[in-house]
Amino acid sequence: MCTYCKESESTILNDIDNMSIPSNALVETCSWKYICKVRGKYLSRINPETWSEICRKRGYLYKRHNSRGF
Repeated sequence: MCTYCKESESTILNDIDNMSIPSNALVETCSWKYICKVRGKYLSRINPETWSEICRKRGYLYKRHNSRGF
């Protein structure tokens, strides 16, 4: 279920800036693809350190969510 794909680009940008992307959106493949698409569109607007921290959080959550490897 893609829960974050219906959000506006401005909402996603705001959530990236505030590092407040919902945890479920970070582990859902379709939501993550949409977040990355928005990020790519506004690449110069997003702080690289903020994006790095979001990716780190996603990695941690994804590993926890998929701890058995499937």
